[in-house]
Amino acid sequence: MRGSVMLHLPALVVTKQINKVMAAISKAELRLAHGSTAKEHRPAA
Repeated sequence: MRGSVMLHLPALVVTKQINKVMAAISKAELRLAHGSTAKEHRPAA
């Protein structure tokens, strides 16, 4: 299954939610991509 989510990172930093989001991404082992043409990659463990 494949899905996508776009996040506004500066807003997450301002609202102090960035740590929660990054922890959830790591916990769920989601793939991260940057930009519309970026190749997917797994974050470093």
